[in-house]
Amino acid sequence: MVFVIVILGCVFGGFPYFSMLFGLIAALCLWEFSTLVFEGSSSNTRLLLVILGLFPYTMAFLHLNHLISGKEMLLFPALFFIIFISELWLGKGRAIENMGYFALSSLYIGVPFAVLLWISMENAVYLPGRVAGLLFLTWANDSGAYLAGNLFGKHPLMQRISPKKTWEGFTGGLFFALLFAFALSFMPSTGLNPLDWWLISVIISIFGPVGDLIESLVKREKQAKDSGNLLPGHGGFLDRFDAFIFHIPFVALYLYWFAEN
Repeated sequence: MVFVIVILGCVFGGFPYFSMLFGLIAALCLWEFSTLVFEGSSSNTRLLLVILGLFPYTMAFLHLNHLISGKEMLLFPALFFIIFISELWLGKGRAIENMGYFALSSLYIGVPFAVLLWISMENAVYLPGRVAGLLFLTWANDSGAYLAGNLFGKHPLMQRISPKKTWEGFTGGLFFALLFAFALSFMPSTGLNPLDWWLISVIISIFGPVGDLIESLVKREKQAKDSGNLLPGHGGFLDRFDAFIFHIPFVALYLYWFAEN
């Protein structure tokens, strides 16, 4: 509960607090990801992954604050190629695997958090209600899936990856998200109408659970129960934000192509 209050406090405290908090969350998710995929590697390797993974977020932040122009975005692919070049000396038989992990960290974690910065703004105006609404819908979907799964779950959603997830839980999560979307229609500073929130709740209810399954797939392959232990009783930050980061690109797609502005 304290964690939720801190997040919402920063979201409604203004863009600087919001961007700093989610930059920290992104860095912690990246560190946990690096620990999963680079088990036994040096802390320098894991730190390098965090720095590279944060690059999209940093670039988006600087651009939104008019500190860099669009052409500076070309630094992003150039940085990737520098990392690839370094594997000529550092690979030691795992070059392709390492390059894949570095690229994946940026695409899987860094890019969604960067996109979150973009969708939090509209015409240079920060919309805290929009960010809070996406968080609320993610939590509502997760809570609904958990309750419905425990009470009615019989049919596995994808038993090979996550035996406890069921179709009944998926339906319950969708139902809770749709209910909560109605309440979000009255939240200020969102720039969205009721239909937008209902459609976004469907997007979150589909792609959020997929994101959770993706992280479960990574943990199962790496034989890890949780991504970390920074949140006692809840695993790691990546465990808490796996659904959120996965649905953000699809929400952004809806916002910029279909939502009425």
